[in-house]
Amino acid sequence: MKKPLLYILPILLLLLALYMFSTRDKHLAELYRIESLLDEEPDEAIGQLEQMEVEDLTGGELALHCLLLAKGQYIQDSLSRSDSLINIAITYYKKKNDSLRLSQSYLYKGKILAEKGYFLEASECYQKAENYAIDDDYSTKYLLNYSMGKIYHFKMMRNDEKEVKDEAMEYAVLMNDSFRIGRSYIETAKYYHAMGNYECGINHLMKAIQTLPPEETSYLSAAYADLSRNYLQNHQLPESLESINRAIQLEEDSMLLYDYYNLKADALFKLSQKDSALYYLKSSLDSKDYLTKMRAYYDLSLLEERQGNKAEALKYLKEYILYNDSSDLKEKANYIYHLHSIEAYKKQKENAETAELGLERKQLTIYRIVSVAFLLLLVLVVLYYKEQKRKKRLEYDIKLEEEKTMRALLMKKEMEYQLLKERDERKKAEVQKLNLTVEYYKRLNAITVPVLLKSQNTQGAMNLEQEEWEIIIRNTDACFNKFTVRLKERAPLLTDEELQFCCLVKMELPIALLSEIYHIAKGSISRKKMRLKEKIGIENMSFDEFIKNF
Repeated sequence: MKKPLLYILPILLLLLALYMFSTRDKHLAELYRIESLLDEEPDEAIGQLEQMEVEDLTGGELALHCLLLAKGQYIQDSLSRSDSLINIAITYYKKKNDSLRLSQSYLYKGKILAEKGYFLEASECYQKAENYAIDDDYSTKYLLNYSMGKIYHFKMMRNDEKEVKDEAMEYAVLMNDSFRIGRSYIETAKYYHAMGNYECGINHLMKAIQTLPPEETSYLSAAYADLSRNYLQNHQLPESLESINRAIQLEEDSMLLYDYYNLKADALFKLSQKDSALYYLKSSLDSKDYLTKMRAYYDLSLLEERQGNKAEALKYLKEYILYNDSSDLKEKANYIYHLHSIEAYKKQKENAETAELGLERKQLTIYRIVSVAFLLLLVLVVLYYKEQKRKKRLEYDIKLEEEKTMRALLMKKEMEYQLLKERDERKKAEVQKLNLTVEYYKRLNAITVPVLLKSQNTQGAMNLEQEEWEIIIRNTDACFNKFTVRLKERAPLLTDEELQFCCLVKMELPIALLSEIYHIAKGSISRKKMRLKEKIGIENMSFDEFIKNF
């Protein structure tokens, strides 16, 4: 009976395997087709992805669906604010040891986190993506370096920024992709602009304009706008005006268009065309973007002040400080939009989780059946062969497994050593990064100042919540070695309100703005500083100078 069973069981096992594979990954071919369509027809590809029933997808299909959806949203510049779906892809590809897909998944998770401003977490994802990236996946490596370049630019880590942007350019050239080459030129120009090397910035932007495909009007417009900024900083005013005019002609986004009006106004003012500058600044007030309008009010205040129109300058400055009514409608619309988006996402997530749970149950049943079949077959094989041959084979298998284990351990040790080496290098780099803390702090405060201004009541007094003051104090302490703690130790009698005032002075806010914030005269602000100078015991320097250097 042994030999018939030996023939029957493999046939049974084969039938089970065929059944298992017939019920799995039946949508993979369709997903691969959609993937090939993504770069050329992203809108159509996204539509097809959204039409697929996620409840019918298996593990590999669901993972690929989530990955392709994230990629499509990136191409459409509409990445989801949640990383739950891309985490499904990461979990699956980790189990499968699929380096290619795992690298891509970490890349788009990093982009989702970066969109939310979580730059540290995004950087960690980009690092994981780089660790898993395969040598010939130029597209992923390009996007990794391109994305890291943006983070380093914001954090003002210039050496790192230049390195990754150069690598992004290399991969774009390897792909012979004019669009990506053009974008790399634009990003490298941003580095040179930040370094004050406007000539190099101009050269790279001219190359970008020459390289970008003519249909990429949004990027061409951005390139011309950046070119105008470099010309302006380089005191090439006619060229700056010509470039911003070209950007305005190409730009289709009205939000950016109003921002370009501000830039054009700056060039016109420096060309002594003050009436034209005033016209474009007032035109930008039609923008629905809150920050654009605020910048316009501020620039109008400066323009009027330079012309000696103190009353008009003050009027625009007050508008800049107190402006908030026009943003209410947009905030409500955004709330409704995000509300609908959240509901749609919740439904999508529930469907994905249901599909994942069903898949696990199905796979568990199949694996149990297959395991039993394998065990039966193994028993028959053991009985069929002689004991001596079984022992020799077993010894050989054990030895082979031990060798594999040793190789795996050695590889793990090598990876651990490399990680330790990288950690030491990062620690050394932290010393350099600390030197950027002050400027980084100023940049954060520049973003939060409008929030401070909006918190004033109708009488102009500050009305911040305790939590908001704690955030300001925590940021100040973090960036300046426990600033308020050290100040309290020097002058124990300082009140919480006085410590808060010292933090605002640490932001280097002008006395005129402090006067508007506290709704008191400039002289009162000066007297407040003199009282604090005496209370702290400051000698041989001004209060502002002491706070700046403390």
